[in-house]
Amino acid sequence: MRTMGGIIMKKMRIIAAFAAMSLLTACGKSAPQADSMAETKATSTEAQTTEATQTEAQTTEAPTAEVPAIDGYHLLWHDEFDGDALDETIWNRELREPGWTNQELQEYTASDENIFLRDGCLVLKGIKTEKDGKDYYTSGKVNSQNKADFTYGKVVARAKVPEGKGLWPAIWMMPTDESFYGQWPKCGEIDIMESLGKDTTISYSTIHYGEPHAEQQGTVTMTGADSFFARFHEYSVEW
Repeated sequence: MRTMGGIIMKKMRIIAAFAAMSLLTACGKSAPQADSMAETKATSTEAQTTEATQTEAQTTEAPTAEVPAIDGYHLLWHDEFDGDALDETIWNRELREPGWTNQELQEYTASDENIFLRDGCLVLKGIKTEKDGKDYYTSGKVNSQNKADFTYGKVVARAKVPEGKGLWPAIWMMPTDESFYGQWPKCGEIDIMESLGKDTTISYSTIHYGEPHAEQQGTVTMTGADSFFARFHEYSVEW
């Protein structure tokens, strides 16, 4: 599986795609066994064009970097995001035009304004700009395809999500070679974490598969000072 993403994270990161007008924080951990890649997505399907403010999740709560260890597992790789720049021996900057999937409004760029490290975290930041006299959104998305792939094991990531209408941060896993099984949903998808910016008290975990499309989903609810926007939470999947 490969990893993808769009949030602020530490340690092992599954690819994340990020939504417009926000900043995500996450701290990942580890993954055992190799031959597949994980992805994280955070996308914007409802990004407002009339009144959009930039919400930046605070990164100061991120824990001190340390090499993760999980009993019964052999550590394959990890990323503490404690350097000055994204480690591109592990991560790819995924470029996508607006509307590529889920009718998202944002363009995924390679810009350091959208993808950067801060306070020991990976930040994927959505930015509202203007293009041809119209509102335009950019964001960041990273994946580990063909660099940190693995087959079976355990993935752990620590993340904090943004709040606001139109934001859809997520961490998910996809096959390294989707065509081997057939295009989505036949290839399958494991969503480790998804949270909608309009209600960051709920985190979703979902498995997509089959043709026609089928899915199984679970949710966790955390409110008040424990919401997924208010503080960092650790997300994990084992398969």
